[in-house]
Amino acid sequence: ETMTASVTGYEIDEEGNTDIPAELVIPSEIEYDGKNYPVRIVSDYAFSECPTLRKITLPETIEYMGGYAFESAAYLETVIIPETIEFTEFGTNVFDGTPALGYLAENSEDGAVILGKNVLFAYLGDSKSYTVPEEIDIIADSCFFLSGVEEIILNSNITEIRPYTFASCRNLKEITIPEQVMYIGPNAF
Repeated sequence: ETMTASVTGYEIDEEGNTDIPAELVIPSEIEYDGKNYPVRIVSDYAFSECPTLRKITLPETIEYMGGYAFESAAYLETVIIPETIEFTEFGTNVFDGTPALGYLAENSEDGAVILGKNVLFAYLGDSKSYTVPEEIDIIADSCFFLSGVEEIILNSNITEIRPYTFASCRNLKEITIPEQVMYIGPNAF
């Protein structure tokens, strides 16, 4: 009853080829041994360095996005993440080394790249002040890296400030940190 499925990776044959198509749609469930299991996890490094992937569509059932899941997938341009997804965890450097950030930024409002319902992935806006929306409870590592923001107001749902969240924010003068924050990661500021 509580069993789920995870996307763990891909295989490369002896010639360096993979059977991952350029456009991949991860199903919301898989059948195994006559039973259906919801796909809830994209594991750490699952598509890291994938040489063929250009577009990925995630199902609404995903709850966990592993660290480095798509890192250095050099041709990954398009990422479709339903707005209804509510992540329980979002890993480190998920899209590093991919052109996908540009796609995600194009679809953002006010420079804030929000994934699913609750992950503030990146802030690329030019406003000097930014208030994290109430529905956000995960701010991705390096979210504000090198931004010109001067003031940040975190909402009461934020319980941790992850590594490098505000690294190299040379103009940051004021931040409102709620009492609920129990962890501030290395190099957060």
